[in-house]
Amino acid sequence: MYGTGVLRKSQPFLFLLALLPLILAVVAYRISSTHVSSVAATLSTVHDAETGQRGYLLTGRQDYLTPFLRAETRIETAARNIQVEAQRNGVPASEITNLQKAITAKMDELRLTVQLRQNNALAAALAEVETNRGQVLMSEIRSIIARLKEEQTAAFAHRLDGQRRSQRRLNLVLASGVVLGFILLFLSFRFNNEYVQERDQN
Repeated sequence: MYGTGVLRKSQPFLFLLALLPLILAVVAYRISSTHVSSVAATLSTVHDAETGQRGYLLTGRQDYLTPFLRAETRIETAARNIQVEAQRNGVPASEITNLQKAITAKMDELRLTVQLRQNNALAAALAEVETNRGQVLMSEIRSIIARLKEEQTAAFAHRLDGQRRSQRRLNLVLASGVVLGFILLFLSFRFNNEYVQERDQN
């Protein structure tokens, strides 16, 4: 009876142990996917700013500038989210610093051309565009973000592999626990029978 009680009481604990690797995998996936999403959102925001700038330079119409103005209000929050998620995922601070510098330089380049256009200096704005500085900065931003995504994918795969190894070890422990439980049940049944036989003989 004792063995049966032990086995029954240990069932919730064994169930939680069996679920632990799955829970850890889900948590790791959520953390990784949130970081990748924040990186993608930042790139999208910079793209919106660039789209608004181009439209405004071509037309001079204020409504074409709307995507740029919206991006300006979102870019700081997007960059801050990347920094927070990067820290949670162990991303080197240097990577985030380089990304933030490139984004700041890109936004400054966009603001400069917009301001020149607003001041009726279209030729100067187009001359700034033709320096190709904005395209170089955009390429740098894309390159850093692509590298961050690749590193995050590799980190997630590494976590998942470690959890699979832990799962295999846990399965061995659980199997041993089940075997031990049956042994306890067998011994409990045997001792109980011996006790009953001795009692009946007396």
